[in-house]
Amino acid sequence: MPELPDLEVISKNLNKLFAKKTVNKITIYREKKLNAPVDDFYKNINGKTLKSVKRNGKELLLNFSNDIQLGIHLMLNGEIHLLTEQNIKHQVFEILFEDLSGFAVTDYMAQAKPILNPVESKVPDALDKDFNFDYLKPVLAKSASANIKKILKDQEVVRGIGNAYADEILWAAKVAPRSKASKIPDEKIKDIIHSTKTVLADAIDQITKIAPDTISGEIRSFLKVHTANPKTPTDFTINRMDLNGSKTYFTDEQKVYE
Repeated sequence: MPELPDLEVISKNLNKLFAKKTVNKITIYREKKLNAPVDDFYKNINGKTLKSVKRNGKELLLNFSNDIQLGIHLMLNGEIHLLTEQNIKHQVFEILFEDLSGFAVTDYMAQAKPILNPVESKVPDALDKDFNFDYLKPVLAKSASANIKKILKDQEVVRGIGNAYADEILWAAKVAPRSKASKIPDEKIKDIIHSTKTVLADAIDQITKIAPDTISGEIRSFLKVHTANPKTPTDFTINRMDLNGSKTYFTDEQKVYE
């Protein structure tokens, strides 16, 4: 599943490709998961000009000239393809612009979905200034026995972080993923906040350098702990375990709080 850094770069590239273009036609191929009648999508999107493409949490947000917003959640296996590609399969929906450019969202599991006027979340994005010590400390204090990695991945706590970047953030903060969230001291909470901002910002820069035109997928060759490499750049062996049903990567540098 693409996480915040990939989606940030994807949103910027979609914006460069399609902003200020007028939609000729949106075609919905899978109607079961729609949050509104399919005719509402056609009525509100067809003939409208795309003003901008942004990212918020793990959603891409297309903003149109009539103040309608179309959200895209790629889920686990969703992909975006330019309509110029050959043999596109498993389409969920596609948008064709008047200049005949466009893109399709595909998903062989049919989990990806368009969302008409998605409800704005009150949960902070990981890069928002509102995701700070004053916000996170009481959340962790109320988390009882939950581990810190589970909290960071919880989209009802902070939006945009998934399995890989939770590992990267906690490695940078030197906090073990299985640490009890409620036992983490204030200084380490501050380290987690700082690491969240720096790790994600650096990842956006790295992805932009490696794949400047990407509009789909995950670029992770630069990750330091969530990787197939045997050791981190600090020369510590990377340990692996199952935690919360997800493969988790960590080293002995990271302290366990319990």
